[in-house]
Amino acid sequence: MFLSHGYFRDIPNKVQLFDYGARVDGQPEYIGHALYGSAEASEVWVIFKFTYNGSNQVTKIESLGDRKKWSLRAAIFV
Repeated sequence: MFLSHGYFRDIPNKVQLFDYGARVDGQPEYIGHALYGSAEASEVWVIFKFTYNGSNQVTKIESLGDRKKWSLRAAIFV
């Protein structure tokens, strides 16, 4: 599954943020969704964390509800 092909896009009235971390293959480590205009430090984000195998295929997707801060995403999934 390549997220750059558009599986996580076109959500009306939402803003999406992508964090690629150390990855250089175009696949994100985190994706966040919130209402348009939401601040990164607001507790309104739905955050997805992606885990990949050695072939760069998604093997696990973890998700947290709508009361998380995008700015704290790495600390949330430990």
